[in-house]
Amino acid sequence: MITGDNVLTGKAIAGQLGIERVLAEVLPQDKAQEIKKLQAEGLKVAMVGDGINDAPALSQADIGIAIGRERTWRSNREILFLSKMTCAMWLSL
Repeated sequence: MITGDNVLTGKAIAGQLGIERVLAEVLPQDKAQEIKKLQAEGLKVAMVGDGINDAPALSQADIGIAIGRERTWRSNREILFLSKMTCAMWLSL
């Protein structure tokens, strides 16, 4: 799991999901590079992003999942089609 959260939070969430490998405190602009490293190991990577700053990582991932408020993604529709397979989930908040 690659997260911008601190190490303790990242490990706590990863533990709940059964994820053993955690890269924490990764800046949004560095996530795409970390995804490339995982792909170079032969891994398939899914990325869940909740902001426009996640666009490079969503694009790099094998599967990109963009989540957020409907108005955010509709006003920035170009992000939804950046990766090989990207889907959007809108939250009605």
